[in-house]
Amino acid sequence: MTNQWTALPWAFAFLLLCQVLGRALYREVVLPKLHRDSSSADALPILLRLFFEHTLGLGVCLVLLFFAALSGLFTPIGLAAIFSLAFFCAALVMQRHRSLLKIMQPPSARMTAVEGVALAAFLAGLLMTAWRVPGHWDDTSYHLAMARTFVTHQGLAANEFLRFPYFPAYMQLLFALALLMSGDVLAQWMATLPVFLTVLGLMGFSRWQLGSSTWGAAAGALYVLAPSVAATLGYAYVDSGLALFCIAALWSLAVWWSGTGDRSHGRWLALAGLFAGLAGGIKLLGLVFAALLGVAVLLKAQRWRPVLGYGAICTLVCGGWYLRSYILTGDPVHPAAG
Repeated sequence: MTNQWTALPWAFAFLLLCQVLGRALYREVVLPKLHRDSSSADALPILLRLFFEHTLGLGVCLVLLFFAALSGLFTPIGLAAIFSLAFFCAALVMQRHRSLLKIMQPPSARMTAVEGVALAAFLAGLLMTAWRVPGHWDDTSYHLAMARTFVTHQGLAANEFLRFPYFPAYMQLLFALALLMSGDVLAQWMATLPVFLTVLGLMGFSRWQLGSSTWGAAAGALYVLAPSVAATLGYAYVDSGLALFCIAALWSLAVWWSGTGDRSHGRWLALAGLFAGLAGGIKLLGLVFAALLGVAVLLKAQRWRPVLGYGAICTLVCGGWYLRSYILTGDPVHPAAG
């Protein structure tokens, strides 16, 4: 196990990268339409906005990792170049929207001190859970082993000695990045990060719908303590990532459904498609969830065009994994289809 203290600065650096990339994209795509009028009663609370920004940034990082691995650039130098360029482009976008920073939210929608302390406590606690030796079960027998294969071969190699070597592997790419940057402790923190973002989202969604983040904080505590989450918390599992992007897709759809983003209606549906595609690029179950959301879009829109747009974005984001499986095995969901 690598020294935990070497993983800590890399963890916060990755948090910063996700936030900058996500905030730049959110402001470029959504903010100019949705938040131009800072007095709008429909403006999303900052906690929910931070959730969307950071989850979007994490998703962008996963897509960049996929293309780096696909193009043979999954090396320290190649990844440093890719993420430096992405950070520079995001900084330019942030500079262009600098005039909007002071009018993002009305005072009633800003983060309170209590919310900040609660989030810091969640973050510190979750960081501590990752400071352990790997070895729960699937982490060492599958997830970290697949990540190590990507690192060794500097790309999307398939290790036939592993279970399901052709399954979608966005989260394993994230673990591979952590192994390159520091080691297994950082990989375990990468697996735990989605849990923190889910808690952030629960607090933000609660404040948006109920007027208070207290219920969301309580829901976040129950989520972290749930047996299915607590059993693998701190280990390099992919399920928390799947849950995060499913929730992000659902809540993007909720904003679209509510009409909060009337002037950016299709943008929220596109965001839902992006998050659903990322879920489908983590596990096959993500595809099932994405399909269910597609049915909900059809029921709401009562026409096919929004559904096709949502599905096209979802397919674009996750389709590469299933195309890879089909090319290598003749089965897009090998071995699920026999």
